[in-house]
Amino acid sequence: MGTMGWGEFRTIPSHYNEEVRAIDEHILGLVQQRREFAGGKRAVPAPEQMQVFAKQFGLELEQVAMILSGLNERVQPIFWPEEEEVVGVLPILQKTSQDHCDYSLTHAMQYESYSVVTVEIKYRQKESGNVQLQPNLTLAIIGEREYTVQRHGSRGGGTHAQLQFVVIPALPKELNGIEFSLVPEAMFLENKIKEINLNRQVDFYPSV
Repeated sequence: MGTMGWGEFRTIPSHYNEEVRAIDEHILGLVQQRREFAGGKRAVPAPEQMQVFAKQFGLELEQVAMILSGLNERVQPIFWPEEEEVVGVLPILQKTSQDHCDYSLTHAMQYESYSVVTVEIKYRQKESGNVQLQPNLTLAIIGEREYTVQRHGSRGGGTHAQLQFVVIPALPKELNGIEFSLVPEAMFLENKIKEINLNRQVDFYPSV
């Protein structure tokens, strides 16, 4: 049997058929309609409604959160003047615990036109074993003003993770009336090193 060239791909078995295609077309149309209704704003149901959906469709709560979060229109990445110098440090020091994790909203580095907020997450089970935290979360800020938030970076490993978020405009010195939450997010638009996206089929053949 001859060897296929690199420009050709072997056919991978798929059960895709006309019925599934019709459903996909309907789903994509509904996604577009949903985004039009949302008007570019974040549109995610309350946790109680997610619980109802999870029970109704036999899904895990995390699956519902990720699917519905992924339906939101992706906001274009924001840009901030990184040449600005730090004008202060804003202590936040808000803590909570959930799902065997301790969450600490520690502080914000203050710039003239934006803030960089830091969140620390620690898994607190003594018998942690092989644990790798994967925080698919973004920061939501509720206050009198409307804040734009973008994931700025993350680091850590195992039972510890640190997240940073750019917030525009800068947070005020007094945080009275401002609430912070971490909410599920399916993907992030981060400033990061160049990525090589390997997303094409690769076929292996015996050596000649």
